[in-house]
Amino acid sequence: MRLSKSRRTYIIAENEGNVASFINHSCNPSAQAVRWTVEGRQHIGIFALKDLKPGDAITFDYDLVQGTLVCKCGEKRWCRG
Repeated sequence: MRLSKSRRTYIIAENEGNVASFINHSCNPSAQAVRWTVEGRQHIGIFALKDLKPGDAITFDYDLVQGTLVCKCGEKRWCRG
């Protein structure tokens, strides 16, 4: 997941991670990842962009760089793949 368009900041949950690493991509996301720093440590929060009901999928835009991966999220109006 890339968190910055101006800098190449990526998160790779290979050695550390939590259930957030199972959140899927969508070109029409229901949430967004927000990065902030507290006492020199970087933190990521996942925040809803709209009201979610129980059972709704939590997705966010991985900001896939064209040419590296092809999006297959299936959003009829929004998919960039």
